[in-house]
Amino acid sequence: MRSWLPWAVLLAGAALRLSRLGDWSLWFDEETSIYFALNPDKPFPRAFPLYFWVLGRLFSAAGVSVYSARLLSAVAGITTLWLAWRCIRRFAGDDVALPALVLLVLSPGHLFWSQSIRYYTLLLVFQIASIHAFLTALERRSPLWWSLTAGWLVLALLTNTTAALLVPVGVLALVWTLAGRRFAGRLSWAAIVPALTVVALAIAALMTLLTLHQLFGDQSGGRGVHLLMRFIGYAGVPAVALMLVGLAFTRQPPAAFVCFALLSTVPVLELLLLHTTGLWRVAWYHGFIALIGVVAMGGYGWKALAERLPRWALAGTGVAVIGASLAIVVSYFTTAHGDRPRWDEAASVLRQHGVVATTKGVDVFSHAPGVIAYYLGVPPGETMGHPLVRLPTAPVLRQSPSWESWWVLERRLIRPDDQRWLDGRCEQRSVFPAWMITRDRTVVVYRCAPLP
Repeated sequence: MRSWLPWAVLLAGAALRLSRLGDWSLWFDEETSIYFALNPDKPFPRAFPLYFWVLGRLFSAAGVSVYSARLLSAVAGITTLWLAWRCIRRFAGDDVALPALVLLVLSPGHLFWSQSIRYYTLLLVFQIASIHAFLTALERRSPLWWSLTAGWLVLALLTNTTAALLVPVGVLALVWTLAGRRFAGRLSWAAIVPALTVVALAIAALMTLLTLHQLFGDQSGGRGVHLLMRFIGYAGVPAVALMLVGLAFTRQPPAAFVCFALLSTVPVLELLLLHTTGLWRVAWYHGFIALIGVVAMGGYGWKALAERLPRWALAGTGVAVIGASLAIVVSYFTTAHGDRPRWDEAASVLRQHGVVATTKGVDVFSHAPGVIAYYLGVPPGETMGHPLVRLPTAPVLRQSPSWESWWVLERRLIRPDDQRWLDGRCEQRSVFPAWMITRDRTVVVYRCAPLP
């Protein structure tokens, strides 16, 4: 294998994650990240202090800007590309690591979070480092590496408590290793103490989730199968297909294979369990670390195909895998506008009609009130709960406004009866389409004139 190939793939991955970084509109969770970084005393940032502390220091040094905040995520995302490649290469070899890196570079989920003002790529940095230390500890049985396993996980938990989803993966991998080597009776305190520490941290993370659940309540997350399909879509259908090939055709797996196999499945199963029990409002990206397992197993799958298929068939499979993945990436950078609703462009319509932060006698309603408030000039540390923009709740939507009102809404979230009310009472001013294959994030802008 040519030594420059991984570096060329890494360079392409970095270019994708830095491309158009400041072009996309903010979406709801990004705006709240900015708000919480400027209000670190709130309960939410206190639960995940590390990321918001880093983002706050960045804003103090460089000023508040969407580009600088996304650059932090992009740098962390590029770092995870390198870390994942090094980790998989160290324990599975070059013939697994390179195809895994290609799959990760082309993963729409990894690309999206590398360009979002959220903590998931920073979390992934610490989680991959913990996995690397864990696999090294299994090999060397060293107190240093067991301690590093726990230490990196501590940093991950301080970034986001969903890092606790990694704990069952480690426990199951350790049990499998101990059973396979038959030295359970000789397990040293060097492994036991960090293991108990990690379990204690996982319990603390669970208690944090329960506390946040009580503070912020819960929302319907849809069906479990919907969550699973979202994970597959954002991980990349080709990557998941190759993962299944790797699981089916790799024989006599080493400890690293078992760990990566568990990593690709266990966090997703945990999310489905949390969804079923209603303990926490889960989304596919809460198990973001599973993506590393998926691409690693995809690398094993590609290796299995390379050992079994004729060269022409392998080349055709490679073209299909890369072509299907690139189709999603092209959609992301074109029709999907970064896979985000175009709130910025929609807010510009209001600004053109003189609706700004200081405007009086005008009501503004939106599915992303903080984002619209930000783009209308409300200071970023004051957007949450600002009276300028409110959610379009059902009672509000049924009112007949006595003065001018604007409605900036994501079309897929408008109920049919509300749509009829808007069509009959208001004037549609603008439409801002955004499509990620079948995912519609189109934003529509309505203006309701005051009643006479």
